[in-house]
Amino acid sequence: MAPGVELFLWCIVFAIPTAIVCTVLNRLITYDTTNFDLEFVWDNKYSREQLEL
Repeated sequence: MAPGVELFLWCIVFAIPTAIVCTVLNRLITYDTTNFDLEFVWDNKYSREQLEL
């Protein structure tokens, strides 16, 4: 196999799990931060829809 093709395939092999991990962390952090704000900052006075989150 040509070295360029092999390098490209290895990049894909590492990029896919990296993208998955980044996506999961982003959603986890965003969801957790929003719940913290709703509970401690807003004292559960508002819903997500009211705050347009």
